[in-house]
Amino acid sequence: VDDLSLQWDKLVGVTTDGAPAMVGEANGFIGCLKKNIGDRAALLKQYHCIIHQEALCAKYLKFKEVMEFVVSTVNFIRARSLNHREFQSFLENINATYGDLLCHTEVRWLSRGNILKRFFVLREEIKSFLQEKGRDISVMEDRDWIADLAFLTDVTGHLNDLNLRLQGSQHLICDLFEALCVFQMKLKLFTNQLEKGQLTHFETCQEAFPREKYKWNCRASAMKELQGGFAKRFEQFRSERVSFKLFADPFSVDAESVLDDLQLELIKLQCSTVLKSKHREVSLLEFYRALDHTLFPNLSREALKLLSHLRIRLTDDNLYAVLRVATTSLEPDIPQLVSEKRCNIS
Repeated sequence: VDDLSLQWDKLVGVTTDGAPAMVGEANGFIGCLKKNIGDRAALLKQYHCIIHQEALCAKYLKFKEVMEFVVSTVNFIRARSLNHREFQSFLENINATYGDLLCHTEVRWLSRGNILKRFFVLREEIKSFLQEKGRDISVMEDRDWIADLAFLTDVTGHLNDLNLRLQGSQHLICDLFEALCVFQMKLKLFTNQLEKGQLTHFETCQEAFPREKYKWNCRASAMKELQGGFAKRFEQFRSERVSFKLFADPFSVDAESVLDDLQLELIKLQCSTVLKSKHREVSLLEFYRALDHTLFPNLSREALKLLSHLRIRLTDDNLYAVLRVATTSLEPDIPQLVSEKRCNIS
C-alpha cells in the first residue's frame, strides 16, 4: 500500500481465506492492518472468501468411505499404465457411455462432482473390470453404498453449480449473496423432499434403483447438516442483508430500515421517476457511477463501499495456469503448444 502511495482511509474492507495467519488479531494480517489504520479499525469490514467457505461447507457431507473407495479405485486404474490401457480397451469393447475415468484432485473444487458422476455412470463396467483383476468388489454390491454414491453425486453436483455461479469476474457482493440465498432455499426444499422420499432434484438417486424401492428419507439428516453448515458459515453476510438490498434495489427498501443519514436521500431517490427508470435499464455499476454525488453523498458513499467488493479475480480453473506462465519471462506460443498437446497420465 505504501509503495503504491495508496491512502489508508480509502480502505473499507478485506477478504481473506480465514487462516489464522490472516485473521489473527495479534500477529495476523488483519491485526497488523488494524494497527496501521488506527481509529478506523472499528469500521473495517472483514470477510471470509465466499467461494472458500462454500468449499468448506462441502466437508459437512460425511461420506468418507465413498470417496476413499472411489479415489483408490480411480488411482488403481489410472496410475498404472497397463491397467489404464486395459480399462480403456475394456470400455471400448463394450461400447460404454464414457471411454475413461477422471482423476480426482483435492485442490480443485469441481473435481469431486465430475469424478463421482463419471464413476456412477461406469459403475457396472468398473465392477466387472475390478473383478477380472481380482479386486474386492463387495462394497459395490452393497445397496447402501450405492445409495450413498448416488446421493453424494447429486449433492456435489448441486454444489458445483453454486461454485460455478460464484466464480468468474465482475460479480458484485450482492450477486454472490443472492446466489447463496437461492442455494440455501434449495437445500431447504431438498431436505423436505427427501424426508418424504421424493427424488425430484436427485437424478442420480433415481437411476440407482429404478425398479426397486429404497428408503431415501434417511439421507435427509445429511442435507440438514449441510444446511446448518451454510447457515453457520454465512451468518455474517446475512447480518448485512439490509445493506445488500439497499444497494441492489434501493427503490424497494423501507426508508425507516436504513441508517439515519441515508433516510432522506433514499426518499428523494425513490421519488425520482427518472432514476427509477435508469435503475431498470442499466447495470448497478453504471447506475451508481451516474448517480449525482452532490445530491446523494451518503448513498454514493455506501454504494462505493460495496462496489469495492467487485469480484475481479480469476477462477480456480485458470488461476494455476496463469501463475505458471507468469513465472517466466518467455512468451509461450500457445497455438503451437496446443497443437502438440499430449495427454499424460499422472
